[in-house]
Amino acid sequence: MNRIESYKGALGKQHPIMHVLVGASLATVGLIITGIIGVLILKLLDNSIESMVLLQISSQIVVFILPALCLSYLVDKNMFSYFDTFDKKNIVKYLIGIVAVISAAYFIQIMVIDKATFVFPESLKFFESIAKLAQNEYDKFIAQLLTITNPIMLLIVFVMVAVMPAIGEELLFRGVLQKGFEQAFKNKWMAIFISGTIFGIIHFEFYNFFALCFMGFVLGYIYAITKNIYITMLLHFINNGTAIVSMYLYKKNMISMNPEDIVPMYVMLIAGVVLVISLVGLWKYSEQKEIANAPIS
Repeated sequence: MNRIESYKGALGKQHPIMHVLVGASLATVGLIITGIIGVLILKLLDNSIESMVLLQISSQIVVFILPALCLSYLVDKNMFSYFDTFDKKNIVKYLIGIVAVISAAYFIQIMVIDKATFVFPESLKFFESIAKLAQNEYDKFIAQLLTITNPIMLLIVFVMVAVMPAIGEELLFRGVLQKGFEQAFKNKWMAIFISGTIFGIIHFEFYNFFALCFMGFVLGYIYAITKNIYITMLLHFINNGTAIVSMYLYKKNMISMNPEDIVPMYVMLIAGVVLVISLVGLWKYSEQKEIANAPIS
């Protein structure tokens, strides 16, 4: 699916790696601004759950969404046209993608590090306290979210956890970084690996690092094959939304299965097989569609 891009913006004729650097720089500036906003929010509203939710939503907008849209405008004089939306009405690709991301969500549990039993090597002992502190703060934040009962606040939390990351993180990691790396290196596998690894790092969850990277690889693969940012947005939304809803229902005793429990090994292996089949199937189907839609010379 190698298409010639013709851009009209100030950065349109620059090397694709420049697009990556500008996008990353804008995101870094957004991170600094978010830090300042965070200090103001926490100072004005105290360390309440409402202030934390507001901070998370503002960070998604300032760190991910705005930098990606600005980069698109700088490259193509349009805030949305830079992002690939090839074959966006093909429902089959969406359905195969859904199967892939659901099976991936079960399979990646094999990659989660057990913080209760994992022993850091002596050379990384200094990192242990940092990793545990970050993970404990994250777990505490999620636990606080699950205690919310106000319907409006619940909706805001759902938007924060499922909607905003699906839009912002996909625009930046797949739409800007992966696309830029693929155009720069002419190698989609390298682009998937680099953007997926950055995706894992940026979440700052040591014990889930490999699982997050792998999910980044899966989403990156799907984007590389389909060239459709809407598909990966939907899959990201389903993954995050299902997780937070199932956790909330469990905490309210509305379902009996604890979503935080590790599923049996055979379930992970079956999920891995389904994942491989769905990813290969998506590749084959997309390849056939591309051949069928190719102009006859």
